[in-house]
Amino acid sequence: MARILVQRFSWAHSLVQKADQISTDRLGIPVSRLIFRDLDRAPGPEERDRWLGALSRTENAQLAICLTSMLWLALFDRLGVYPHAVAGHSLGELTACHAAGCLDATELLDFATLRGQAMALRDEVQGAMVSLRCDAQTAEALLPRVDGYLTVANLNSPRQTVLSGELAAVETMVRVAQQSGISARLLPVSGAFHSRLCADAAQMVAEIPFLQRDFQPTRCRIFSSTDGEPSSFKLPLNTHFSRQILSRVDFIRVSHSMAAECDLMIELGPGRVLSNLVRDNFADAGPPCLPVEGTAGGMGDFNRVLAMMFSHGVSLDWEVLFENRLIRPFVPAVQKSFVTNPCELLESTAGPDDIPDGTAPDIVHSVLSDAFNGLPEALVNRYLETRGAFLNRMVQADLEFWDPAAGVPTGSGVKQIGLAAADAGTAVQDSLFRMVATLTGFAPETLSRDARLLDDLNLDSIKAGDLIARFARENGIVFPDPALLANASLGELSDAAQRLHGDALPAQAHPAVAPDALGQRLLQMVADVTGFPMESLGLSMRLLDDLNLDSIKAADLVARFAGEMRLTGRVDAQSLANASLEQVVKAITTALETRVVAPSAAPDAWVNFCGRRRRSPGSPVNP
Repeated sequence: MARILVQRFSWAHSLVQKADQISTDRLGIPVSRLIFRDLDRAPGPEERDRWLGALSRTENAQLAICLTSMLWLALFDRLGVYPHAVAGHSLGELTACHAAGCLDATELLDFATLRGQAMALRDEVQGAMVSLRCDAQTAEALLPRVDGYLTVANLNSPRQTVLSGELAAVETMVRVAQQSGISARLLPVSGAFHSRLCADAAQMVAEIPFLQRDFQPTRCRIFSSTDGEPSSFKLPLNTHFSRQILSRVDFIRVSHSMAAECDLMIELGPGRVLSNLVRDNFADAGPPCLPVEGTAGGMGDFNRVLAMMFSHGVSLDWEVLFENRLIRPFVPAVQKSFVTNPCELLESTAGPDDIPDGTAPDIVHSVLSDAFNGLPEALVNRYLETRGAFLNRMVQADLEFWDPAAGVPTGSGVKQIGLAAADAGTAVQDSLFRMVATLTGFAPETLSRDARLLDDLNLDSIKAGDLIARFARENGIVFPDPALLANASLGELSDAAQRLHGDALPAQAHPAVAPDALGQRLLQMVADVTGFPMESLGLSMRLLDDLNLDSIKAADLVARFAGEMRLTGRVDAQSLANASLEQVVKAITTALETRVVAPSAAPDAWVNFCGRRRRSPGSPVNP
């Protein structure tokens, strides 16, 4: 019940304090203690029910409902939204008078408290109220069938009529209505409101001193809840409201009077009872009626009301709407300060005898490219963690006996190999860049070897795995552990593909195999597997259709044949499961011709590892 307004706005808190003072003086308890209890802190369901029962008692509920309506009305005032006409259903008419300027805030709160006390008093005859799911004519036709006092109290809609009277008569009416096929429900109220059984309460209201004056609406038109007419307010306030307690509420006429004046109706207060009644009265033919707090505790309904007002051309003070909300200022990334590792700011402490930065890494890249070429960074790191100490000792021991004047052996050709195969490496990388560009939408020229699949290209793990699988198929390779490449850089993927393509040797280093010889060897393997004689076999035969192999045996045969040709993992055996023997030979021949790959740079992890232990020749060896 408007809890969020009290938590957010100081003016709402001040209004609640005023209501607390009045309720403490009149009832002996602050009304906020009843409204804003934290139900989650209730020791159990019994205590929660007790709290809700205390709030629902007439002497407390009338002040609580009027306070909630006043809070929402005050918010609309601050937003610059003022009603053209107002009306209320029974108790709601008090808030309507306040909105029209007939009662100030203190008078309304005090009046609601006194009215609740008066109507909570027990009469000599216990009264009750019942809601029937029918129109007034149907309800009145049932009255003669019930003994005791019973009268129509509320004409809410063509589908809802409320009767009020003696408890015994009300209970009898429930049975009579149900026997007639009419839904009947006892209302949780403490008396027979809007009937002659409330005469004592009406008299107490008539005697309230500050109500003994004429109506003076100054802000907007107001319609009476008893007949839907503005002319009913010609009597003094105390006379009007004392008669209202005894009179029938005709909300059907009130709804039509409001619809004639307005194109949008708003239900101020907790719940959505009146919004539903307006919908019953008009179906889709009347103006919309929206609640501000149909569900307690949120602002969703209120925001929908604002949206509807805006669409109707109502001017709103948006600054007030966002007052006291947590709004973080937007700070561009270029203006943000990021945490920097202090170690990154340290200057190099290299001594005069140390090898200059860049010299050793270049040599390492050239000499060790065959050892670490294409391995992902994670795998290199894992290797160096377990074998790093051994490699350091081995290099240091060799340095003890190394002659710096020996020079480079003739025919080393390290750089020549890299240059000779540069074009092959570029082709593999270009194909990878094209696949990434198609998948991500990035232009190929904007991609770099350092871009990582997850961190930089915004791929998820599933799309990254699919990209790696398609890249491997296109290049005729199988990655030993694709999981290690899930967040690899494009450079690492390209290098790994090049490494798996071949042994980093020139093309002429692989002995050529004639297609005829490949065909003969494949026929021999088929004969061994199937038992067919060699002379009955031909290269046009298909593995499944003609040789009666199943898909598993066919794929295994192709894989073993590729293995004999040193092409393990470079031929997709599954795709050749029902190929002809001639197609298998052609696939193996193509793989043999394209398996040459150039060596590339060693991973940075190896360079960083060697850089940690780099020293000049002749310096002491650490034990």
